[in-house]
Amino acid sequence: MRAALLGLALGAACGGGGPGAADLPTCTMAKEVHATGQVGTTFYIFVGAVTGYAFVNAIAGRNGTLDVDMDFGARKLHLEWATLIPDGGSAPARGDLDTGTSATDFAFGNCATGGLSGTIFVDGDGQGRFVLRELHQKPYCSGASVDGELDGCFRD
Repeated sequence: MRAALLGLALGAACGGGGPGAADLPTCTMAKEVHATGQVGTTFYIFVGAVTGYAFVNAIAGRNGTLDVDMDFGARKLHLEWATLIPDGGSAPARGDLDTGTSATDFAFGNCATGGLSGTIFVDGDGQGRFVLRELHQKPYCSGASVDGELDGCFRD
């Protein structure tokens, strides 16, 4: 199993304003999460090996959720949305990506009770893409806000 990889480069530019699904990373191998984005002055690149995957679509007034564990729970992706998403569809979403506790790891997200400032795109067959915007440091509801966004993909 591949270990997670996190690289950074200072001062790289990343366009904001909301990419469409075609502009986002694509996970070409099974059991992967890829994410890239500029947060503050740091550009992050992350690849994680999926070891746990749970997707529950929104239905009957209950939010949909995607919970992906990587590297046996050491890293996590969580997304949440309010409307049913058909294969090939998208919905406003919020969430967080936590890749660890070192200074070079990514640990930013949205407050669990905040707005749906991001987007989830569902491609079907256990795969999709996402954008997280209006990010905060941990704890996500009271942590400092940070400039930037994270674009990524997931595949079971």
